[in-house]
Amino acid sequence: MARHMPAASRSGPAGVWRSVHEIADPEQFGEAVAGATLRAEFLGGSGLAARIERFIGTDWAMEFFESGSKARVCGPLLSGWASFSLILRAGESRWYGTAAEDGWLLCNPPGTPIDGIITPGFRGV
Repeated sequence: MARHMPAASRSGPAGVWRSVHEIADPEQFGEAVAGATLRAEFLGGSGLAARIERFIGTDWAMEFFESGSKARVCGPLLSGWASFSLILRAGESRWYGTAAEDGWLLCNPPGTPIDGIITPGFRGV
């Protein structure tokens, strides 16, 4: 369920919108990343699956993501979109079959799908 902040809670310069998304089931992962259509298969964990705080400008988006469950997430980027992600806390997550580490920078050029396994405590920007 996406919780969009009321106008009084929007922050930043004019034209920048802020929203908070609390994802509780796999069907909602389509909202997890701006510019991508993600699918999720939950593999374990309990409680809130993910929390995303998103800032959106005219032609960009920035998201702070925290996972509360283990899930495989995958899906294509939308046409013309690229994705750059800084892993703040990797936990036991894996991206493209490789164990991730804190501080990794993942770069997906347009046309490259997102494919990874996130675990509880995973955090990224």
